[in-house]
Amino acid sequence: MRSTIFPNIIKVRADPDLRAGLLKAAEEQRTTVSEVVRRELRSALAGRSPASPGDDPDPFRPAPGARIAA
Repeated sequence: MRSTIFPNIIKVRADPDLRAGLLKAAEEQRTTVSEVVRRELRSALAGRSPASPGDDPDPFRPAPGARIAA
């Protein structure tokens, strides 16, 4: 994973309902609120980002229509 140019601390104002939901999720997952936020942001951004050619899970798979060497 590449490092970012952003600082490690990002301050966000959260409504009381959001705060309560984050605390509840952290307790259910037995982790910190920061980890819950990190996971949710990562999954939300991954869902919005188009797949890039470097994201292929199997880079050694032959191209469609290519013959497999014997």
